[in-house]
Amino acid sequence: MLKKSDLILPLSSITNYDKDLVGEKAASLGEMAKHGLPLPEGFVITQNAYRQFALKHTLPDKLIKEIFRAYKRLESSLKDAAVELFFQKKEVMVVKGEAILVEKIKSIWAHNSTSIVVRKIPQTSYSGIIFTIDPINNDKTKVVIKEGKSGNHYEVLKKDFKICAKSINRGKTQLLTDKQLIEVAKWGKKIQDYYYFPQEVSFAIEKNKIFITQTKPITHISSKFKVQSFDKLRIDLLESERPRSRRPERRDAPDGASRSRMGQNAKFKISVKSCFILY
Repeated sequence: MLKKSDLILPLSSITNYDKDLVGEKAASLGEMAKHGLPLPEGFVITQNAYRQFALKHTLPDKLIKEIFRAYKRLESSLKDAAVELFFQKKEVMVVKGEAILVEKIKSIWAHNSTSIVVRKIPQTSYSGIIFTIDPINNDKTKVVIKEGKSGNHYEVLKKDFKICAKSINRGKTQLLTDKQLIEVAKWGKKIQDYYYFPQEVSFAIEKNKIFITQTKPITHISSKFKVQSFDKLRIDLLESERPRSRRPERRDAPDGASRSRMGQNAKFKISVKSCFILY
């Protein structure tokens, strides 16, 4: 549990218990990092830091120095790191350079009383999207990977992580190696296991290291459904509130035939003794 006096914190040190201090975005990223997901480095400027700004409507020198130190840790060699600023729920701003970062923080806090997540943008020429199921065919046995630049399409089986399909666009070549495709697929499955729901995951590769940059639920799954098992489905038609004046059933009627004609005075009880999955 973090202290309320904390001003700036690395994302890796944050959990869901710190949501009030750091906001939902930082808490979610912290939980993902705790579970070993390869996220870009970053830090959060907390609500307590905002309160210091709000007292005098400017950033105290101590806070500016802490922001500079945290930003310097994200830099590669002598270059300024390109970073994303997340605030509110969906607002994102891209910044490069410590002086510009401080000015952007001031402008955000002039209109929003919120914590701010600062996260490094991986410097990469390879990126893409992972679908943790096949959203077109509703196939939950596969991970689908789409390369960002080429648009090439790959499918990997979840059970043994074997590449089962490749679709290379005309005039393009395969950018990701087979080893990288398998590693990306494994991360996709792990993320779905973490969220218990199919995910659309954005990733980037920097110096042969995979980074997960975003994940969100797949909301465009086809509306058709498949019943995996329909055996042992038993439908019992139970009579209730049957008027006493109703004529008794015919003895020679097939089982359930006369009951099916009982109309509005009948109640249905359906019990399913096997698992059938809708997706």
